[in-house]
Amino acid sequence: MIKQLKPILPKLAFPFGLICFILLGFWGGWWDEIFRLDSTKVSTEPGIVPGIVMNNIKVSGWNGLKKTWQIQARKVWQGTDNVQVHFEKVTQGVVYSIRNERLDFTSGWVRLEKFRNELYFGGGVRAKINKGNFISESAVMNYKTQEIAFNQKVSFKGSNYLMKANKMHLNLELEEMKLEGNVFLEQTDSEVRADSLKYYLKEEQYFLEKPEGVFLNL
Repeated sequence: MIKQLKPILPKLAFPFGLICFILLGFWGGWWDEIFRLDSTKVSTEPGIVPGIVMNNIKVSGWNGLKKTWQIQARKVWQGTDNVQVHFEKVTQGVVYSIRNERLDFTSGWVRLEKFRNELYFGGGVRAKINKGNFISESAVMNYKTQEIAFNQKVSFKGSNYLMKANKMHLNLELEEMKLEGNVFLEQTDSEVRADSLKYYLKEEQYFLEKPEGVFLNL
C-alpha cells in the first residue's frame, strides 16, 4: 500500500500546500481588506455574477511595456466570465495616450471591456487634459483609435474659452475635437453657435459646419 502511495504523494503536495496557505490567510485576516466574496454589497447589472471583489485598490492597465490607464476606486470587481472589470466610486483615474497626453478623471463608475480595449465612464465624469476640463454624465475611451467620446451633454473649459454641445468627440493623438448638436463656443470677444464644429486644440482654431451664426461681443 505504501509503495502504491509514493507516486501520488508528490502530485498532492502542491494543491495541499495551496489550500493550507489560503485557509491560513482567512484565519489570519490577510484577505479581509482585499478580497470580498459577498456579492450582495456590489452594484451589478442584471445577470452579472461578481467573481472576485476588491476594496480600496489601485489597478493599472498595460499594453506591452506601456501603461495605458490607472484607476483607484472604492470597490473593484470582476465577473466570473473574466470579460469585464467594474470600478465603483472612482476617486482617481488616468488615461495615457500614445503621444504622452494624459487624461485625469473622476467618475461614479468605470467599466473595462477587455476584448474591445474600451473604458466606459458613467455616474458623472470630470476629466482634465493639459488644455482644459470636461464635465459630462458619461464617456467612452477607445485605445485602438486613441479617441474619447462624450455622447451626452458635455462642456469643455479652456484657458480663454468655453464650449458646450450635445456630443463631443476628442482624438487625443491628433488633438482634434468635434462637437455636434446645439454647439456653443464662447471666447473673449465672440460667441459661436452651430450644429457642428471642429476645434483643433494645438492651434486653437475652429471650423464651422452648418453655422447658425457668429456673434461679436462689442
